[in-house]
Amino acid sequence: MARVLNPRPGDDRSVPELFSEMTSEFGDLVRREVDLAKAEVKEQLGTATKAGAMFTATGVLGFLALQVLTIAAALGLAAVLPDALAFALVGIVYLVVAGLALAKGKRNLSEFKPVPEQTIQTIKEDIQVAKSSLARGVNSDGQPGYARPWATRTEQGS
Repeated sequence: MARVLNPRPGDDRSVPELFSEMTSEFGDLVRREVDLAKAEVKEQLGTATKAGAMFTATGVLGFLALQVLTIAAALGLAAVLPDALAFALVGIVYLVVAGLALAKGKRNLSEFKPVPEQTIQTIKEDIQVAKSSLARGVNSDGQPGYARPWATRTEQGS
């Protein structure tokens, strides 16, 4: 049996007026939610910007420290080897480390798949389920007939 909603006492507004008010309030709600989301994102971006600046400073200082340590290592080796050979050995060590990093990066990149294959597969499956359900005339609760969310069970024939 259908449930009848009792209007508020003294509420003489028509259905179009109520619908207009509802859509207006819904629009206001959506606008407020979007404004809230913008404010949250702006705050988070400020935090991320500060963190990015700190990472940049760390990278620059780390690079400078690496240069100083490279010179120190080459000069230390120069105490027992000719200067040119000492600096060349330090450079070769850096080339080996760079080559290892390149190989690891290539391996990681080969595993990278920019297309969300699992999502595409599940969407295709959902489309097939929807098509077969429509072809059989089954609604969302698995009952025969097409779903009409505004209808009560007795109106749908259950």
